[in-house]
Amino acid sequence: MRNFVALAALVIASSACNNEKACTDLAASSVTVNVTDAADGADLADAVVTYTVNGGDAVDCESLSVGFVCGFEVVGEITVTVSLDGYAPQTETFDIALDADECHVVGEVWDVELALQEL
Repeated sequence: MRNFVALAALVIASSACNNEKACTDLAASSVTVNVTDAADGADLADAVVTYTVNGGDAVDCESLSVGFVCGFEVVGEITVTVSLDGYAPQTETFDIALDADECHVVGEVWDVELALQEL
């Protein structure tokens, strides 16, 4: 019995010293973009949405049923550009960092209202 108690104490003590983080398998989006028409609020699902990370090459954002995702678990300076024929393009830059546990990014949401381009 004495050996069992000693072994149990050792297991409890060693598990209390575990410094590993318990991160989930969730893939958090870095920037989520919702694009609508500034005049009537209609969803503009056919917009072209791209992003760069730290000034690198432009990458297409992933189109969802509603909106776009620009990177999953991407950290750094993310510049997003939204364009659509007949509308004035818009660009916004976000500084994306990891959460306090350093498990996932702290994502941003950008609600973009595109206005018709003046001729």
